[in-house]
Amino acid sequence: MFRRLLLLFLIVPVIELVLLIKLGDLIGLGPTLLLIVVTALTGAYLLKREGWAAWHRFFQKLNEGGLPGNELADGVIIIVSGALLVTPGVLTDLVGILGLIPATRGPFRRYLYQKVKTGIRLDDRFTVFGPFQQGKVDSREESDWQGRSNTAPRHQGRDSSEPTGF
Repeated sequence: MFRRLLLLFLIVPVIELVLLIKLGDLIGLGPTLLLIVVTALTGAYLLKREGWAAWHRFFQKLNEGGLPGNELADGVIIIVSGALLVTPGVLTDLVGILGLIPATRGPFRRYLYQKVKTGIRLDDRFTVFGPFQQGKVDSREESDWQGRSNTAPRHQGRDSSEPTGF
């Protein structure tokens, strides 16, 4: 976890600074600053357009009675991409713009799904969904829930008169 934070807050800004200096040497200070402003404005436009489109698709899917999984993933990607575009830099702008273009959002969505599916392991001991132990997302023993179709699941081994804690 510490390595990832170090990468995020120390190494990425250093890489961005080096890229901006090299770009400034290559094309000059004025064009480099203009590029930063243009990518920020383009990103703001795409963020607004794609954000509203994702919002609309989200509610359309809900109104149809479906679960808006792709729409939620797109919303997360759009928000993160917008944050990357606010950060001045070449690398973050490139990733941010790629996340805002619908045609290039698919790989980001697949990566996000894979991370959620595996429990987004934060370090060797903990995931977003609880403790990590031997490849399981949760270290509790296998559940003894038994469900029947169209009925609520029953839990064996617990007195039904006990409060459930809810």
